[in-house]
Amino acid sequence: MSPRRRHLALVGARCCGKSSVGRRLAELFGVPLIDLDEALVQAANASAGALRFQGAGEVLLQWGNDTFRNLESQVLRDVLEVRDPRVVATGGGAVLTPRNRALLAAHARTIWLRVEPEELARRLRGDTTFRPTLTGADPAAEMEAVLAARAPFYAEVADLPLDCGNRAPGELALEIQRWLLEGRAPGG
Repeated sequence: MSPRRRHLALVGARCCGKSSVGRRLAELFGVPLIDLDEALVQAANASAGALRFQGAGEVLLQWGNDTFRNLESQVLRDVLEVRDPRVVATGGGAVLTPRNRALLAAHARTIWLRVEPEELARRLRGDTTFRPTLTGADPAAEMEAVLAARAPFYAEVADLPLDCGNRAPGELALEIQRWLLEGRAPGG
């Protein structure tokens, strides 16, 4: 990787596997994994006084979208401006902010983990962590709407769009590793 774009960033809808694939990539390359949602919660808790957030969804609900997105941008900047390489699992909506897209373009090789809306809805229904609804709709309808709105932003930042299907995180991490080492897209 170029010294300027020394990090790997994973983008995609929630439940697409960014954290799971990120853990495998971090192990493969021997670098830290930074889960942006976890880093955001730590930053929120540091400035919230007695209030303690358990997850990024709680921060979003308590502070609102604008404050949440501003904090997300600050945390992403801090994470990507570190000199040592790392794998960054972004939040699903991190690409919505133009400055975040610029940060990703400047500092990271970015992989878009693409998963069909039906599969994302299935994963969301089985998720035991707190993930608030973004639209109030059924998970399948929500995922379809969210993906339709965000796909252009994921595509804009992606150096590698990677169709994930039901593939295991380790398999996807190895494919990303091959792409990085060979300098070309899988199947290319």
